[in-house]
Amino acid sequence: MATFNSLFIFPNCSAKDFNLLSPPSQKALLGASLAAYIMLIKAQITVSTSHCLSPQEIQQLPSQKALSSALTNDTNIRIFAAAIAVSKTIGFEASKLTSFTDTTIPDPVNSGLQINISAKENREKYIFSLINDLANNKAPRGCTVLPDREINANTLASHRYAIMASYFGHFQNKPIYEPHTLIKGYSLSSIKADDAIKAIYNTLDSLGLVDIRIENSEFLDNVKDLSQSQGFIDTIYNEPIRFNDENLLPLESALGYKRITPEIPEVIECSDPTDELLMLAINAHNENAAKLKRLTKNNKKVKSGTTNSPPSDPIDEAITPVKEPKAKPLAKKPESKNTISDSKPKRTSTRKKKSS
Repeated sequence: MATFNSLFIFPNCSAKDFNLLSPPSQKALLGASLAAYIMLIKAQITVSTSHCLSPQEIQQLPSQKALSSALTNDTNIRIFAAAIAVSKTIGFEASKLTSFTDTTIPDPVNSGLQINISAKENREKYIFSLINDLANNKAPRGCTVLPDREINANTLASHRYAIMASYFGHFQNKPIYEPHTLIKGYSLSSIKADDAIKAIYNTLDSLGLVDIRIENSEFLDNVKDLSQSQGFIDTIYNEPIRFNDENLLPLESALGYKRITPEIPEVIECSDPTDELLMLAINAHNENAAKLKRLTKNNKKVKSGTTNSPPSDPIDEAITPVKEPKAKPLAKKPESKNTISDSKPKRTSTRKKKSS
């Protein structure tokens, strides 16, 4: 497995979308790295539960909801999405950018002195002020992505907000509905923090955007800070899932998360089958208990002991979700097979042969 050659694939992004993630926009660059790591956690949850949950059910897990919230509310990630939106619409700023010239401003430290600012610096300040305004303000209602012919000074901001919203959607949904598209050259189910960070680093390096913070432990500290600021570290994972003995996935273990497995309620026997209201409540209770038991049992059985040892065919596991095995009642009663085959006689063709 080529760890050092692995790449993280940002959903629906091209190289041009990263044009504004240059050194003056360190927060946008950090936001890209944070978004990538969170998406990998979401994808790891998906491939580890897809054998017993549908994508819609996975989307409703408390952990998925919390991570999706972080992807839309973290300041650095919002700046990253805003940088994409401005990069995609930079052509509409051409006239404004050509109007900037070299300027001088009073030195805020040394009274009486002047600071020279080049036209290039003024242009950069203007663009990054656009990015920060987009990231820090709420999108207006009803904003939508517009065709170029409908974009003008009045609709440009709304159009950019809509682009941001579309990328938040990609960041949230790709890890659930197409998790295997996020990383190349590594199994999602077994990837650990160090290798995930290397994959993100490789992608940014290929774009000429290496962030030295991702090369050391400071990056994971940033992920932890994000988790705490969003209020879900150590508390979010109260859900009916058990992945392994520690009940944490490899990418979560490096962050100090906790996942609490709820107690499975006991099955209740109905004391009065003629009481419809009582039967309704007990049946609902027992169905929920059965579902929790199935989820806990299946996840523990499939994932137990796999945290420290990769699967035999990791790439196939990342691409093809494991399907829940179907019950085979006929295997226990072979004689019933004859009954079924007897009840379904072979069809005889009534179609006449064409004469040659």
